[in-house]
Amino acid sequence: MGTRSIIALQTRRGWFGRYVHWDGYPQGVGAGVWHIVQRDGLGEAVKTLINENKSWSSITASHEKDDSEFRESLKWVSGYGFAHNDQEEGWYITDDDKDKGGCEYAYVLSREGMEVLKIDWDGSCTSRGFYSWDSTPDFVAEAQALFGASA
Repeated sequence: MGTRSIIALQTRRGWFGRYVHWDGYPQGVGAGVWHIVQRDGLGEAVKTLINENKSWSSITASHEKDDSEFRESLKWVSGYGFAHNDQEEGWYITDDDKDKGGCEYAYVLSREGMEVLKIDWDGSCTSRGFYSWDSTPDFVAEAQALFGASA
């Protein structure tokens, strides 16, 4: 079973984002998103992760395709991961959604940095920390130690 998460963009009215099925814990999706933003910049990361793709199976900053996850309903986005290509247009998860899509974590991006939210079973969110883009969060360092540089 996957640890589901959300990659979101902070706005003046709250946040909205896209669903990610696998590895949603901070050392997985959190570290992957962190590396992507550091490599490509916030604008390109938001464009690819939130605006151009409807939801994700998995996130990886690697450019090496893992063929073990190939299915007809997925497309490989080099340096980002496997995106679902069978989702409805305009489907976002927002901070107003009661159940938050059944997700366990949200990674909320802003110009200043990334906030990690833990989502409870009732949809309530608790901040696990805000990390400015010029820092190295502990979960990124843990992922690098466990999985290598592009975790």
